[in-house]
Amino acid sequence: MQKLGDYRSADTLTDQEISSAIVELTHTENRLAADKYTLLAHFARRGLNLKQGHSSPAHWLATGTRVAH
Repeated sequence: MQKLGDYRSADTLTDQEISSAIVELTHTENRLAADKYTLLAHFARRGLNLKQGHSSPAHWLATGTRVAH
């Protein structure tokens, strides 16, 4: 199987490899999301958004990642 995230040649993967890769990526996404929300909770408790000049953690995150809140 190819390295996680290296799907430029996904057309060469078997059906089972594609299915397995989707499951693996979904588990990885979930773990990363849990880590992100844990860190955001600590960020908010420490008031780091205010220290960095943002009205809320959501505003800070949206500005830092260019994702609308």
